[in-house]
Amino acid sequence: MSDVDGRARILLVNMYQHDDTGDAARQLCIVESLLSRMPDAKLTAVVPDRATQVSVQGMSQGRVRVIREALPSASLPICFNPLRIPALISAYLTADVVISTGGHFGQVSSLFPLLLGIMLGKRIAICSASTGLPFRKRWHAFLAKQILEKTTLILLREEISRRHLEILRLTKPQIHLTADPAFLLRSPDKLRIDEILLEEGVGDAKPLIGINVSRPPNSNQDTYKQYIGAMTKLTTYLTEELGAMVVLVPFCLVRGHDDRLESARVKRLIGDTQRIKAVTRELSPAELQGILGRMDLFVGTRAHANIFALSMGVPTLALSYHHKMDGIMEDLGMSEWVCGCAAADASELIAKVKSLWTLKEHIRAQLRERVSLMTEKAALNAKLIEALLVTAG
Repeated sequence: MSDVDGRARILLVNMYQHDDTGDAARQLCIVESLLSRMPDAKLTAVVPDRATQVSVQGMSQGRVRVIREALPSASLPICFNPLRIPALISAYLTADVVISTGGHFGQVSSLFPLLLGIMLGKRIAICSASTGLPFRKRWHAFLAKQILEKTTLILLREEISRRHLEILRLTKPQIHLTADPAFLLRSPDKLRIDEILLEEGVGDAKPLIGINVSRPPNSNQDTYKQYIGAMTKLTTYLTEELGAMVVLVPFCLVRGHDDRLESARVKRLIGDTQRIKAVTRELSPAELQGILGRMDLFVGTRAHANIFALSMGVPTLALSYHHKMDGIMEDLGMSEWVCGCAAADASELIAKVKSLWTLKEHIRAQLRERVSLMTEKAALNAKLIEALLVTAG
């Protein structure tokens, strides 16, 4: 049901916890793009912890009502506060559409908020995400099919996830290939980035290469040790052979998954050098994107670290631990520049970087055109959701 004055009511679920820059960027861009197309809409977000902020910029500030600790979520499945149930049920009952904003869907925890909306007769949309798993297990495929068949709109951010969905043989949802909302992120002005780089001791050093070091999910001690060793050798090569200034950039500060700890390990293994700077402060998504935009080359493990660099036209070598990164690089015509995290090999990384460095100007030119297309596809997310609300009315 719409509000008495005709304003659309949108409920955002599967919001992720704070201190993850990639998720913060997705949520910011989803909210801003929805309000840009529907400035009178009323947005309510269900967030998984007390610290999570639904950050937006400019005229969108203060436009999102927040319900905290209300139900299991994709990031914190054990988080449940029965005292919040009345507010949660009210938000569902009054919503015109329930939108899953998380980057993954298909896991049991991410399907629960969708199931609740389905049970209450609501239209469900999944906003530009990737399938968490390829639905190989029968019970998982069966459960996912029962819920996803009852969704109204599924927006995917890469082609590989579309192929995964084919296993379920869905017939009722509208399925579209768009792009990650973070391609819509707007960087701060040049002076702000100059200020940050100066404070970090980088200044106008050239060549400038960024690296995001992050422990690959589900890695055991042996693969993790191999990964850190490979990143250490790569960083040493960049400083000693290319004479580059290397900036280690964290993208997640969540306890237990803090990229700053991994940066510190690499820096400690290399030893004292003025050619390596490790960012430790908390920066906004836009500030991090602006910093990566200054790089001559980028090597990243976290998906949104790579998306930020690519969106700024920076030649990027992606270390993939999930098919989402393979899919995004494939859609950008960058599949050649992907290495696996599971068995990271220093010689392979260095060889790839050498080749990428040689072709960097050519790749930068290609990215300008391809990123422009991705930005247009990212803008389709809000357009298709708006169309869904129009048909619902």
